[in-house]
Amino acid sequence: MFSILARIGLPQAIGIYVEGAEAHACRIASTPLGTVELAKRTEAIDPQQPQVTIERLADAMMNGRSEKIPVAIGISADQTFFTTRSMQTRGGDASPRVLLREALRSSNVAIDEMVVDVVRSQPGSRQMASIAACRQEIVEQLVEPLKVRGLPMLRVEPAPCALLRRALHQDGSRRRAKIVCRVFLSDSHFLAVLAAKGKPLLWRHSKLPCGDETSAILAVVRSLGSIGSQSGLDSQAESVVIHGRSDLRRLLDMDWVHQQVSGELAWLDGPALDSSQVALGLAEGCLDDEGGFDLARKYQTERTLWQSFPWSEATIHVALIIAMALFLTYRLLLVQDELTAATMRNSQSAIASLTTQQLQKEKKELKVQVSAVESFLDSRIVWTNYERELASALPADVFFTSIRGVSEFAGSSKAKTKPKKQLVLKGAVAIPQDGLIPHEVDRLLNSLRENPLLKHDFPQIELADLKQFKRDDETLAMFTVIGLAKETKK
Repeated sequence: MFSILARIGLPQAIGIYVEGAEAHACRIASTPLGTVELAKRTEAIDPQQPQVTIERLADAMMNGRSEKIPVAIGISADQTFFTTRSMQTRGGDASPRVLLREALRSSNVAIDEMVVDVVRSQPGSRQMASIAACRQEIVEQLVEPLKVRGLPMLRVEPAPCALLRRALHQDGSRRRAKIVCRVFLSDSHFLAVLAAKGKPLLWRHSKLPCGDETSAILAVVRSLGSIGSQSGLDSQAESVVIHGRSDLRRLLDMDWVHQQVSGELAWLDGPALDSSQVALGLAEGCLDDEGGFDLARKYQTERTLWQSFPWSEATIHVALIIAMALFLTYRLLLVQDELTAATMRNSQSAIASLTTQQLQKEKKELKVQVSAVESFLDSRIVWTNYERELASALPADVFFTSIRGVSEFAGSSKAKTKPKKQLVLKGAVAIPQDGLIPHEVDRLLNSLRENPLLKHDFPQIELADLKQFKRDDETLAMFTVIGLAKETKK
């Protein structure tokens, strides 16, 4: 798979990192699914001829290709001066060398023998200037072998920037976080970086004491927070992320560590403080081109259109367009099939064979039928609704003996007699010993007259007759209530 990716025309990049007595190189390719590492190599540096080692690494990464692959070079944190300070209004347009001299506060340092680069940012309410500097002879020793080979050099940057880029690729959830403190661990050293929105603000590189790792990590986190406040940062780190040394995590009391750190604490497996990871981050910087430090801008080779074109994003967009086109084509075919089937059904239907006059005649007949149904429904009384309404209006100790409803069909509007609508209720209630008619009868009448349903259909509710009836040992008052659709003429 790697040999195939190396042959096809995918954008590629090379990262070279020199640290101590070793030089590390890595070649990657950009694919729609992310970057793929094609080759990597480590060689010992000859102190007498360091350029020869870099030339040999560059030749090994090119592997006989005629195409010129862009290269990024990294300088270790120990050989780089780096700080971040608040920008004053009067110094907003100051040159990098002026800012470096103000940061060093010393006239003994030979500023002219150093290369300087400044990156401005605004993580909070204040504008900050991050200053990176390195001795010019170190940069020239790294750049000269690439100029001999004619390779396009895109960037020379400090190693912590490349390692931070690798961390952002693996921990994308905190890419846009305001301020994050990241601690990279190796077996013997650690690198702590205070970053804002993916850009380094401060870093510290030191040895990791064996047996006292926790104290060293907590001390450097607090130190960076204190230095950041003195430099002009108006907020503390939102979270602390530790990378590498998963074996160390199992030996520490993580609950206690959480208590000592303000904000969120996370411990990820990678990337660790490793030279190969730095070389990989350098190569990824050639493909991302997100900006950042460059200590050799005068040696920089302009990127070609082929190198600057966002091939990964374009491939994803083209794939989405093709998938959408296939889906819409499939839907179009389904709609066309449904249209053809509907057209065939219409041509075979009996309605299609009728003339206009026949259709008009059938329309009139349907209108008459609809009018008859509407007339029936308008004059119809739904008696099932009355069962519930009458039961709710019935007072205690009163009961119905019979319910009879009459609602004749209205028929034609030319009929001489109007349809009969009547509701006859017969009920009974026990008469007390004093012989007076109970008030429940009056309450029943009032309740029936106030009922909305009866008001609509039978607005006139009257008591027709009232008589006594003896049953066993009690006397009952038998009564009849009549509901009429309208008042009758006397």
